[in-house]
Amino acid sequence: MGQIGNNAREFSMLTARSMEEVRKGIYLYDMGQNFVGVPRITLEDGHEGDTLFVRVSEMLYPDLEESGDNVGMIMTENYRAALCQDIYIMKEGEQVFQPRFTSRGYQYIEITGIGKPLPPEAIGGVAISSVTGLTASYATSTEKVNRLWSNLVWSNLDNFLSIPTDCPQ
Repeated sequence: MGQIGNNAREFSMLTARSMEEVRKGIYLYDMGQNFVGVPRITLEDGHEGDTLFVRVSEMLYPDLEESGDNVGMIMTENYRAALCQDIYIMKEGEQVFQPRFTSRGYQYIEITGIGKPLPPEAIGGVAISSVTGLTASYATSTEKVNRLWSNLVWSNLDNFLSIPTDCPQ
């Protein structure tokens, strides 16, 4: 018997909301939303043979004593043994890096291996889901209630990727 449910496909495209150089040569991009998908990184001036390293995470180390020197860096412990790292060997000139045949749950993208940061608009996030469309919307005058609704919607989009799951990472 063939597949019963919907195919996983691009549901929406996000753009990085901010970039911070958290350490020299380590660029952190915040997508503004935890979601399931893959990064789409546009390089306008790649150099053949240069290596781009991309890691993702759902959260950052908080500003607590226990975090030590890791405050503000990506936290990947919840991925357990999964490395969640992409290594891309560039070609010359303009190019787009977007992993295939995978998905990850994340909000933050860490990029290393480049001499200068890419602008936030060059960092995209392809949200992937088996949900084909939304059939309801909800809005109130209370921002926290609206955020709760948004979190519920994203939780369903993220956790219905071919089969229902409880952890998109």
